[in-house]
Amino acid sequence: AMVWQALMTLSIRRKSSDPGFGEELMISRREILDVLGWKSTSTAARNWVMDLLLDMQRAVVELRTPRHTYSQTLISSIVVDKMTGRMRIHIPERTLALLTDEVACIDLDRKRALGRDPLALWLHDFISSQHNDPKKMIPWSVDALRTLSGSAKPLAKFRAALRKSAASLAAC
Repeated sequence: AMVWQALMTLSIRRKSSDPGFGEELMISRREILDVLGWKSTSTAARNWVMDLLLDMQRAVVELRTPRHTYSQTLISSIVVDKMTGRMRIHIPERTLALLTDEVACIDLDRKRALGRDPLALWLHDFISSQHNDPKKMIPWSVDALRTLSGSAKPLAKFRAALRKSAASLAAC
């Protein structure tokens, strides 16, 4: 998820600053690791990024909103220049247009500070996607959050984990 969010964040930023930006993101695996906050840019780390990119190339996004229904591969092609290590990652224009319009841009620096707690990471993204105006915020029950997060924990254990994750979010 972090690699996909990094690609989307970089693509949306470039699209915003350069309206002529097309569907291809020019980037290296090392740059992706930098965006993710990794200290290591070893061959193993770069291979890990490439494996994830290839997984994303096989994945299909299906988006259903009140405005749109859309299905497309996340990444339609990846071209690697073996001399420079730079990649041209082709993200379909329509996917980028839909996501620019309807997906929250996640603060990856703040998210990285949360470590590897899956509930804290999910909660970060969930809260980031909600309205920031207190008058327009939707109250969510703990059980609804448990269901939305996909947790299989009993409610009491989920509530304890939620408190811990919320404390991590408040600290960052």
